[in-house]
Amino acid sequence: MNATFPQPGALLRPLSCFPTYNLKENNEAAPDFYSELEYVSGKVLAVGSDHFGNDIRCFLKQMSIPVLNQTESECLFDILMIGTFWNHYQGKWRWDSPFTQPLFHALIVMRKTALKKQADWLRGKLTGRLLDREAKKVHPFDLENFQKLISWLSATGEYPNETRVLHRWLNALYNGIGRDAYEFLAEASAYAVWFDDYARKHLGAYTRGVESFLATHREKYREREDRLFCGRPQAEYFLNMVGAEIMNQAQRQAFLNTRKKIVLLPTCLASRSDCPTKHGSACLHCTAGCSLSKTIGELQKIGIETVTIHHNSDYAKRLKPWANQSHTGIVGTACVLNLLSGGYEMKKRNIPSQCAYLDFSGCKRHWTKNGIPTELSLSRIIHLLNPQEKENQKSEQLRMKPIFNRKTTVA
Repeated sequence: MNATFPQPGALLRPLSCFPTYNLKENNEAAPDFYSELEYVSGKVLAVGSDHFGNDIRCFLKQMSIPVLNQTESECLFDILMIGTFWNHYQGKWRWDSPFTQPLFHALIVMRKTALKKQADWLRGKLTGRLLDREAKKVHPFDLENFQKLISWLSATGEYPNETRVLHRWLNALYNGIGRDAYEFLAEASAYAVWFDDYARKHLGAYTRGVESFLATHREKYREREDRLFCGRPQAEYFLNMVGAEIMNQAQRQAFLNTRKKIVLLPTCLASRSDCPTKHGSACLHCTAGCSLSKTIGELQKIGIETVTIHHNSDYAKRLKPWANQSHTGIVGTACVLNLLSGGYEMKKRNIPSQCAYLDFSGCKRHWTKNGIPTELSLSRIIHLLNPQEKENQKSEQLRMKPIFNRKTTVA
């Protein structure tokens, strides 16, 4: 395989650790995170565009751009996602019987019924035994193993939108995109290796808690249904960060063209564990210093409507009123591991959107025993809502010439 990627320079600064990621520094919002993320995202696009450009053009032509509603930058992110998932999950699809995958799919369906607690209990018991196992060997880059990777991702229930995207690429590779599938998949893997190393040096200061968390994760989450969600590697934090940024860029103009803007806010921002908003009530502004109350109040001052969402599982249902329209724009806010999935949900429903990250994750459902109220950068939300910003001024990194070198081999 002929492919190499440029060596990144270190860009780390001291930051307190908070499981599993933290965008704040010295108790203040870290503005450098967003500028660094924009820089990293631009470099990711610049590095990959020349090398995978022909693959993407063939893919879009085959899939029909109007139907797919996807930019070339988003397609390049698809390839990065393929490589990242391959590098971290290859070989985990060791089914002991033909019933394993159908069983997990049935449990996913059960979670949407009154049997959710029983389904989650059984998923917790079975996930560690059947899905989260060490791979026995390195698998060859072929379409059969790519299909097995997608099947494993689907069985986990954690990647419903991502597997839909990967299926498109699997079909395109079966139909032919102009070059050998083995070469394409191997270079997607190499692209992801470069990305992981590059992102660690530029964004790793914000994800320092991940590896310390994972060091104790396997035992603590041994029979929990969220074992795989909470056990995601650091590379997936970077993948979600960059993916949401690329999606923001692709959706930016359509979002700004909308007449009305709404911000979705998770109830994990609330200071009180018994906050009425967690049961569907409007914010009562009952607690001083509550991040949810402050955010809602400040947005109301500038005429922005807010909608609270109790859990990520409620996200898809709450989006239905704004599906397939162009007059209302939605700003989705979530922790890093949920934000990209939320962006896919809005894109699937043709909702002009933007995404913003919670400063850190601390909900008791996944991360801490009692839960720690999280926070959100209000200045970032205002920035996303501001129609007066100079959208036509592209950042320097997006004007960089492609620097992928085909002639040097990556080991």
